[in-house]
Amino acid sequence: MIRRFLYFIAGLSAPRPTDQQLAEAGIGYAFPHGSPISGAECHNGPGGHSGVLLAHGPATGLRFSPSEQIWRPVNKTAWVGIPRNSAELPGPDDLFSGRCLDNKPVLLGDGRYWQVPIVRFLNGHTGLPRFIGLDEKGEACALVKAEYRELYHLADEIFRNELIGGVAGTGACTPAELLRMAALSLGVNYRVSEIEIATLQLLDTVNATQIASVIMDGDNLAQLMDELRKKKAADPEPLPGSKTGDAV
Repeated sequence: MIRRFLYFIAGLSAPRPTDQQLAEAGIGYAFPHGSPISGAECHNGPGGHSGVLLAHGPATGLRFSPSEQIWRPVNKTAWVGIPRNSAELPGPDDLFSGRCLDNKPVLLGDGRYWQVPIVRFLNGHTGLPRFIGLDEKGEACALVKAEYRELYHLADEIFRNELIGGVAGTGACTPAELLRMAALSLGVNYRVSEIEIATLQLLDTVNATQIASVIMDGDNLAQLMDELRKKKAADPEPLPGSKTGDAV
């Protein structure tokens, strides 16, 4: 059985869109460069539009069938097709993008483990893809690629909040912010966005905190914070007006 999402772009006629057309339609994440894409013209698709049906993999089962699919809009020109049969919903193996970074598995709402990338290490470095360029001083450096910068800045913000005594980034977040965080982090390794994550019911208030912890290297941060607390307890600061070693 093929488990996957289907996609539709209105107004196109070529059965295989270019990378630029996919990006402009807002579904470039679903078809990374070089992906095996199947396409078919559709003259009465979602919303009654004509366009192109797309799927990752073979053309088998590639058809517009409202009785078998639920279609949700991505924007004004693109839609995602979701199987009505829950047994046909894709999982992490079906949606894996082929990338392999420093990851940690997190159990999500479908009862399966998804690999979440460690985005920001304690030293500030990252395992996200980077290109070699020039900084503002004209010196060579490794810069996080544009498509991952929002995720890196998010991990850095969560890290700094935790470091100054905040919570691991999710307590005061809105559902939209939590869903965006999940889409950015899971989107590194999988062909998903907010729509696919919501459809699969992957996110809840517990695993959202776990995802936040992973992207900021939470295990090592927790260990560091614990060591600092133990050190502070073993060597407390002297009371005002006293000297180290004086009797109180």
